[in-house]
Amino acid sequence: MSESVNGDRKIWSSTFNTFSDDSDEAATATIDDIENWFNTYLKPYMKVIKTEKESKVFTVYFSDGSAMSYSSWTSEDVVFYVGNPKKCRDKYQNGVFSTTGNGSGRCSFLFRYSANENYDFGPYKLYWDGNPKSLSDKCKNGQRQYCTAVIQMNGWKIPDDYPWKVSY
Repeated sequence: MSESVNGDRKIWSSTFNTFSDDSDEAATATIDDIENWFNTYLKPYMKVIKTEKESKVFTVYFSDGSAMSYSSWTSEDVVFYVGNPKKCRDKYQNGVFSTTGNGSGRCSFLFRYSANENYDFGPYKLYWDGNPKSLSDKCKNGQRQYCTAVIQMNGWKIPDDYPWKVSY
């Protein structure tokens, strides 16, 4: 729907950075940049109950209790929370935002969007070799950012051999 109003997503100003480290000097997007982008291209088409800015993280809350967060240092990565982000971060990540910490694959799931890389919004698969077994192995062996794609490949159902208990 947004493309019909704003044109092809490949020309949106969403690619405000490529992957950068978490130093202030390397981040090219600010939380305000991310908020403005979200408000322009996505918010009008979603049921958002509130947004929140904290330090380098922008979080969007939905009416079903789920949420998603962007950070200024990896603005192409989107962390989706099945419930309260603070609760997930407190239980698994010492209260901090993380794309790959112990909460990933349990109460948070990583997605990616990058128009620069022609990477449509979807489960994180960056640097994946295309082999489903390697994707599953990555998820099981601590590269939790790939767990979302494992669930996608199983028809959006958690497979019986999924290595993590989805919970808070």
